[in-house]
Amino acid sequence: MNYLLIIFVILVYCIINYYIKVRKNIETFENKYEFLNSVSAFRVLGNQPYFDHFNKYDYKLRKCNKENVMNVYKNYIHNFTTEEIDAIRWLLDMLIPKMRDCIKNFPYDIWRFIKVSKLEGNMPHTRNDCIVLPAWFIKKIVKYKKNNNIEKAIKDTGLTLIHEQAHVYQKLNKSIFNRLYKKYWNFENPSKIINLHLLKNNRTNPDGLDIKWLYKTHDNTYLMPIAIYNNYAFGITDVKYVFIEIIRKNDDFYYTRRYIRMSRNDEYNIFFGTDNNYHPNETSALYFTEYFKECHKLGDVSNTQAYEQFKIWLSEL
Repeated sequence: MNYLLIIFVILVYCIINYYIKVRKNIETFENKYEFLNSVSAFRVLGNQPYFDHFNKYDYKLRKCNKENVMNVYKNYIHNFTTEEIDAIRWLLDMLIPKMRDCIKNFPYDIWRFIKVSKLEGNMPHTRNDCIVLPAWFIKKIVKYKKNNNIEKAIKDTGLTLIHEQAHVYQKLNKSIFNRLYKKYWNFENPSKIINLHLLKNNRTNPDGLDIKWLYKTHDNTYLMPIAIYNNYAFGITDVKYVFIEIIRKNDDFYYTRRYIRMSRNDEYNIFFGTDNNYHPNETSALYFTEYFKECHKLGDVSNTQAYEQFKIWLSEL
C-alpha cells in the first residue's frame, strides 16, 4: 500500500511540474515578438551616431545628404498591418522550435521588428536590437502563410530571420563573438588604425560598423576585408570585396592605400569561403544559418575550416 502511495505522489508531482513548465513556455512565447510602430521605429533608425559613419558615397547612393537624411529615413518607416504581424508570428512559431533543436544559446526571448521600404538598399538588416524588414520581404511571408507553405517559408525567409537575429546576438554579446574572431579565426581588432580616416569609399554596414578587423595571414601580413563601392556605383549593393593591407610597426597599425582584390584561391577565401565574407559579423551570421541547414538537412552547407571552428566555438557557449 505504501508503494502505491509513493508512486501516486511521484506521479502527481511530475504532472504538476510538467504543467508549470508548459505554462511557463506558453507565457514566454506569447511575449517575445515586438512590432514597432513608426514613432518607436524612428527612435531607433534616427539615431545620429549611425550616420556619423557615413561617407559621401553612403549619402549619395542612399539618395540623401547630411541635411535631409533624418527626413528620408523617417518617410520610409511604416506600421505593420495585423495580417503582417500574424504572418511573422506564424513563421517564428514554426522556426524557433526547430532552432532550439540545434542551437542552445541564441537570443530567442525577444524578437523586435521594424518595417521599412527602400532603406539600406531595400535589404533586411539590423539596427540596435531590432530586425529591419523591407515591405517586399514581409509580403513574401504573408503569401507563404496564406498558402500554409511553412517548408518554403523557412528556406526562403526563415533563414534570413536567423541571419538577422544573429546580428542582434553579436550586438548584445560582443565579447563572446570577439572570442570566436580572435581565438578561432585569427583576427585582430586594434583600437586604432592610423590614417584610417583616409578611407573614403567603403560601404557603411549597420551590421558591422567596426571595420577594424584584421586577418593575420601565415606570413604575418595584416589584411582588412571590406566592401568598397565600385566606380560609378548605382546603389549600395554595387560593391566589390577587397583587402586593404594594414602595416604594423611595433604596437601601431597604419592604413595603406594598397587594395588587393579577393581571389577564390587566396588564403582567406580558402579558410572562410567566398560568401558574404567581407566582415566577420557577416560570416558568423551566415554560419548560424548554415548550422541550422545542416541540423535539418536543408541542403549543402559550408565545408570550410572556419565553419568547423565556428561549430567548436558554438558547442562551448
